[in-house]
Amino acid sequence: MFERDLLDKLFVYDQNGKDYICFTHSDKVWIIPEDNYEPALEMYQPSTIKGKALKSCIRFCCRSKVGLGKVGVYRRKLSFHSQIRLYLKSIVNEEDIYIAAYMGDTTTKQNNKVTLQIYNEQKILCYGKITREPEVLENFSREIDGLKFLEKKGINNIPKVLGEREIGDLKIFVQSTNKPLRQPVRLEFGRKQIEFIHNIVKKTQFHVRYELSEFYILVQYLKDNAAKLGKTEEKIILSAVKWVETYAEEKGLPVAFCHGDYTPWNVYYQNGELNSFDFEYCLRMMPAYIDVFHYLTQLSILGKSNDASETIKLYESYQGILKEYMSDTDVIYGCYLLYIIGFYYHRTDGDCKRIGKQLEIWLELLEYLLKENERI
Repeated sequence: MFERDLLDKLFVYDQNGKDYICFTHSDKVWIIPEDNYEPALEMYQPSTIKGKALKSCIRFCCRSKVGLGKVGVYRRKLSFHSQIRLYLKSIVNEEDIYIAAYMGDTTTKQNNKVTLQIYNEQKILCYGKITREPEVLENFSREIDGLKFLEKKGINNIPKVLGEREIGDLKIFVQSTNKPLRQPVRLEFGRKQIEFIHNIVKKTQFHVRYELSEFYILVQYLKDNAAKLGKTEEKIILSAVKWVETYAEEKGLPVAFCHGDYTPWNVYYQNGELNSFDFEYCLRMMPAYIDVFHYLTQLSILGKSNDASETIKLYESYQGILKEYMSDTDVIYGCYLLYIIGFYYHRTDGDCKRIGKQLEIWLELLEYLLKENERI
């Protein structure tokens, strides 16, 4: 029905089932209960004009009880997996729950999972993640271990692990949330966003030989594959690696816990405090504060649709506050860019066309840092 095995296993067509609105955008799929659709739309936070227009169409479909196939919005009568529903009810200790689902672009194995939002009439109760893909199961384990590690370190404003279970060939992992309803993504950056990471760094930072860090492994992988990106790209990457490795040898490179995907769309605000979630790509031994640069760069490129020159201006405008937390901001930014290029090169199995525009910007940013520090 959905042409995605995992979704087809969770939702089945049923003439006596509930009415759901199903829609797609950029190869992603959402399935939301029609009789309580507004909370479910929290899972869809578009930043583009096209995406916002689609969200308006979805609301129209829900209110008018029609479908709009021409824009990819359909009404379906569906039943959700009975055993998983019972398990979720036991987790939240409620009988009447709504379940909405989201599945990302499955061109990479890492996206072969379904995220569930479980909610009632008043609030979002929790989130669940489901997969049967071995690579995604590794991410689940990493996130579970990471959340428990941070909890032991006294980090607040993160999800708590509520449960994990195998049901048939599916693995489900459930985590708490305090996310308020109707809170749009805030495309902002400042002390509050830095302080969240600063708190994690303070409580998890330690010194280790560069060669023993997780960052070293990622850099070596990128070095080994840099030539496949092209001669110009290889020169930029190898120059940046030499710069970072020289710095690590001469001054040391403190490591700390890294969120891995700290962005405006993976945080929310409650009572004036920032909360973060989605720790699937967390790591324990990465250069301290690189999460800050991921947030700033993704905010610029994806959130504001900025190019490299506009991103550089944004970075320079925050140099003052960044230097309050770290002395060598350019080096840490360079570390981040090496990490993110290597991460996505590996994630896409070297198919750089799938990240073409972002890769181009990341390389321009890296070249800018090298020139600013007379390293190229």
